[in-house]
Amino acid sequence: AAPRRFGTSLSVNSNNIAPKAAPIGKASASLASNAYAPHLTEKNRAEPTTRDNVTASDIAGALDIDHADKYNEMAVTEYVEEIYGNLRKKECELAPSPTYMSIQEDINEKMRGILIDWLVEVHLKFKLRHETLFLTVNILDRYLAVQKVNRQRLQLVGVVSLMIAAKYEEIYPPEVRDYVYICDNAYTREQIVKMEQMILQQLNFRLTVPTPRSFLKRFCKAAQGDSKLLLLVSYLLELTLVDYSFLKHKPSLLCEIGRASCRERE
Repeated sequence: AAPRRFGTSLSVNSNNIAPKAAPIGKASASLASNAYAPHLTEKNRAEPTTRDNVTASDIAGALDIDHADKYNEMAVTEYVEEIYGNLRKKECELAPSPTYMSIQEDINEKMRGILIDWLVEVHLKFKLRHETLFLTVNILDRYLAVQKVNRQRLQLVGVVSLMIAAKYEEIYPPEVRDYVYICDNAYTREQIVKMEQMILQQLNFRLTVPTPRSFLKRFCKAAQGDSKLLLLVSYLLELTLVDYSFLKHKPSLLCEIGRASCRERE
């Protein structure tokens, strides 16, 4: 089958939550704000660094997954525990509220799913990194969690979230004119640039956030998995992006569940 052409319009009315028969490409949305998660308390913001039921003998007998990389400067094994400890803390601090749709008056979970499904296609069209896709959805959700958006500007918020993520993750990100084209000229360059400013201000420029992808390689390494396991877990994690209900789970938990599920089927 021929690939779906990018252009035309993204249809998100309240009764028919499906794209038009023509390919996706136009607009819908209004905006959102900050990066913090008020639904999280101090008690559950960070995982404890120690466990009462872990003994010294357990630690002594544990597999040192970083031993082979001891002399690999790129693996930074002397800092890896601290790095992932910080990621575990930040994944709670920068998590979007899992109930943010309750504040939205003109969009719903199905519209979000349609938008992300289209963003996945755009991501593939531009041949961007996997990390860019996960960061895009994180930016989108954090923005929608604090700002009401109407359906006419929802796609603008989505495509600008992708543009911001690409600037952060990619060496050669697409240009603004590429996003104008991919939306079939539904938005002007000025609208896209203005939306970029609004999103970054609302998020306080906090773009270094943990996503499920941040834990993927580490968890697969701990499982002594190969590239096949890495791809399978990555596939499962990408499926969770479209489903709004997965927001209530921490990125590290989603990654570990995906890894364990793939291991069980080997």
